[in-house]
Amino acid sequence: MAFKVSNETKVGALAAIAITFLVLGYNYLAGRGSLFIKKYTLNAVLQDVNEIGKSTPVLFNGYKVGNVTKVDLLKQEGKFRVHFVINEDIDIPENSSIKVSSALLGGKALNLIFSDKKQSIHDGVVNK
Repeated sequence: MAFKVSNETKVGALAAIAITFLVLGYNYLAGRGSLFIKKYTLNAVLQDVNEIGKSTPVLFNGYKVGNVTKVDLLKQEGKFRVHFVINEDIDIPENSSIKVSSALLGGKALNLIFSDKKQSIHDGVVNK
């Protein structure tokens, strides 16, 4: 006795799969990377954020380790707080700094500059 699957069930399953791929593809193209990689959030205060925005890459020695998630204006100081996520497998030492530099195709990127300290930070602040 063969099991019959109705056309409505087939269309529903196909629609669910298509929506899943749409969400995963959007997250990838938006620079968020994979939903399956664990990340942690850091932030830094910068004077100038020209061309820095959501999805701007965060690099360490040219290797992408994260991306910018949000930029806030600090009205009192006249500076900007840049929030970014870093892949959890990257250990950033305390007192590390970040620098804005030109990316490969003319855009901007944030470059991590590691300090010599042994203790790592997670969910914290990177010096400017």
